Order: sequence, then C-alpha cells, then structure tokens
Amino acid sequence: MIIYIPQIRREENSLCIRFGERYKNYCSKIPKYFPNIFTFFKTDIRDYLYFEWGWAKRELPTLTGVIIAVISIETWEDVKLFGYHEFGKELLELSLIFLFFVSVFTFLYKRRVD
Repeated sequence: MIIYIPQIRREENSLCIRFGERYKNYCSKIPKYFPNIFTFFKTDIRDYLYFEWGWAKRELPTLTGVIIAVISIETWEDVKLFGYHEFGKELLELSLIFLFFVSVFTFLYKRRVD
C-alpha cells in the first residue's frame, strides 16, 4: 500500500488534467480503493469504458512480448517435465495461440477502419 497510494494520487491528478469534469463525475460515482460491482449496475458503464486504438498500438509490442514470454516459460517447463518429445506439440500450441492473438487484433483493427 505504501507504493500504491502515492501512485493512485499521481494517476488521479493526471487523469483529472486529461479528462477534466468527466473524470470528476466518474470519481463521484465509482469507489476509489475497493470497487463495488453494484455501482456498475447503477451507471452506464459505456460512459466510462472506452477504447482508443492509439493506446493499443502503443502497448502492442509489450503485450506481444509478455504473451511470448509466458508461453515460452510454459513450454520450457513442459519440456523439462515431459521431455523433448513434447517440444513439437508445445511449438504447435505456441504458434496457434500467437496466430489467434494476431487474427483477433487484425479483425478488431479492420472493423475499426471499416
């Protein structure tokens, strides 16, 4: 909590500057530290949750790296546990997951452009 509370304050200041009254209105309806799921039923969540492709584009390399790292670690652990004959299956699994990720992102991007 020693790290998170000051970080929350900095982020709130930044969001307040960036979004102004819209963010202040959001803060008045949504609890600060412990979210209450019932609050979401009382408000139109689409007013607060929106998506900008610039954000996704900026985070795509990091997200791709994390996905590859997690799958690589999982593959390494499976090979250690079950032997190298499992490597082909793990490589196929890795390829399919990565293709799925790329196809979903491509579909969403093309949908946005259309």
